[in-house]
Amino acid sequence: MSVFEWVVIGLVACWAAVIAGAGVLLRIAAEEDDFEAGLDRLRAAIATADIETAPGGPSADLIDCWGIWPDAPIHIGEDGTR
Repeated sequence: MSVFEWVVIGLVACWAAVIAGAGVLLRIAAEEDDFEAGLDRLRAAIATADIETAPGGPSADLIDCWGIWPDAPIHIGEDGTR
């Protein structure tokens, strides 16, 4: 067998392993009750989220992020806010 054939066999084996692993993960996720509860919490958080589209100062969440990551990239807005 040539090198090309071995490469193809290896790629097919890797593909089969990935597909089998994905099937196992999907089966585990489908059986978990927490999976659906987690999605419900995510949907509720998205539904109640405040969308900030008005210009102005940064939100409190963003200020908290700057406190955690003080050397974060800075974008100076038109009104001089960070």
